Amino acid sequence: MKAHKIIYVVLILSQIIGMVCLIFLYGVFAEFNGRKQELDIDNKYIDLSFEDVTIGEIKELIRTTCAEVEADLSYVYTMALTDLEYPVNIYSGYSNGEFMNAEPIEENRNIISGRYFEKQDYTENSKVVVAGSDYKLGDKIKILGEEYTIIGIEGDDVLHNKVSTTINVIGDEAGALMTIFNFEDLPSVKDYKAIKNNFESKLGDRVYVPDFNIRDGETLVSIKTIIFISVIVGITIAVNTGMLYWYLIKNRRKELIVMGIVGASKLKRFKINMTEIAVISALTICIGMTLMHLVFENIFYRIYGNNYNIFSARTYILTGAVVYGCIIVLTSAVVFVCNRVELKELLRRTNND
Repeated sequence: MKAHKIIYVVLILSQIIGMVCLIFLYGVFAEFNGRKQELDIDNKYIDLSFEDVTIGEIKELIRTTCAEVEADLSYVYTMALTDLEYPVNIYSGYSNGEFMNAEPIEENRNIISGRYFEKQDYTENSKVVVAGSDYKLGDKIKILGEEYTIIGIEGDDVLHNKVSTTINVIGDEAGALMTIFNFEDLPSVKDYKAIKNNFESKLGDRVYVPDFNIRDGETLVSIKTIIFISVIVGITIAVNTGMLYWYLIKNRRKELIVMGIVGASKLKRFKINMTEIAVISALTICIGMTLMHLVFENIFYRIYGNNYNIFSARTYILTGAVVYGCIIVLTSAVVFVCNRVELKELLRRTNND
């Protein structure tokens, strides 16, 4: 009896673990497949525009998004609305978790006196700005009630009268008009998804992120692929289940003899055994999928990042159904073979044991 309980425990645990591993494996494959896709974009930036959003709402959001982006960023540009008559420009570099030492596009930079921002301006949160040629080096200007010192003058006509500062020091109450992520090379699908998901999840319809097509035009993993992976792993789970159940039935000779004595035919015994395995398998598959959804999805996203809609209802329904079908088909064959033994033969084997 103790051996039966151990087999039951092993049977249940193996099915639960197998189901979790199957869906996790599917997630890894989907993530890998997603990395191969390309964004239908011919420029090196992704621009966002805002409505009723403050700088305070996006400061940390920009930082966390930069940390998730895998491609090299040249800089992140943000336009802030303040009490000045023109927007304030913010060029943010990002390195090792900190904004620092950012420079605008080289052709738009023409310092005629003073200097541009340096590392200490970011790390020390210096109240400094670079301004247009209508200002003088060393002058003080007020932005949202805070006094800033002009450390550099730009002479480019395109940027005439502009004021630039660092994102660390600009007031949180300043309005955010737009943000542009500028990449060294073309951004990837994963980088685009990281930017889009992070900003839309926090700001909702107050942010506009341009939609880009994915060049292959397909979903991450097709239904055929899900079924293929599920069948391969499902057969493995089913073989394991069949072997354990065969061992279980083999050690139930006395129970089978009692069934035969009370008039249970081979078909009746088959139905009883299959009902048991069907119920157990349905429960363990549901438990495995629930564990995956509630616990292991979060672990997966911590490892790979939450950049694709991988674990949909379709995924769980298809994988669960295919694995369940594999288990029923293979174990029914095992039970059929076990039930072919006649009652007299069962009695003889029991006496010999």
